[in-house]
Amino acid sequence: MLQLYCETYFEDIRRCVAPQITEVVRKRERIRGVMDRLGLETMNGASTFYSFVDIKASGLGSEQYAERLLRERAIAVIPGAYYGESTNRFVRIGVGTESEERIAAALAQIRESLG
Repeated sequence: MLQLYCETYFEDIRRCVAPQITEVVRKRERIRGVMDRLGLETMNGASTFYSFVDIKASGLGSEQYAERLLRERAIAVIPGAYYGESTNRFVRIGVGTESEERIAAALAQIRESLG
């Protein structure tokens, strides 16, 4: 039923959400600028609402780093290991719902934690 609905109204749905998609893409680009200014190494996708931040300097795997960040700094990230072994030295930073100010503050703390 959902597939039939989406097929029938796809263009209407796309027009409705296009402004939101555009704003998330712009927000992601602004957050990338913050990461660049902080000197954070990243692996970015072209069509995502998140970025992967390199945490190799921590000497920890992504699960251990994410847990430490949550416990010590109350910052929640997704371990890169959840996406495969090749991304275990990264954590995923989402930009979808949190304010840019809070994301920038968290990124500054991540930079500080990496030395």
